[in-house]
Amino acid sequence: ILMIYFLVSGVFKIAVAVAGRGNPGIGWLAVNGVLSVVIGLIILADMPDAADWAIGLLVGIDFIFAGWSLISLGMTGRELENEL
Repeated sequence: ILMIYFLVSGVFKIAVAVAGRGNPGIGWLAVNGVLSVVIGLIILADMPDAADWAIGLLVGIDFIFAGWSLISLGMTGRELENEL
């Protein structure tokens, strides 16, 4: 289930980043999408033999990048609001 989640969410994040090209801070979303796809492929390939600690580490890394992406997009939204 985690593999499907990471692959689908990664593809959608990349699609949103491509659609929003040119907007400041959208690069973090693209990086997060690529990272999610890579994590999904690692889980699919069963690289770390599906050890609990490895899956937890990968989910934690994804959460960190997702947090940075949301912070970056939120700060960009605040800057755009001030310009209006």
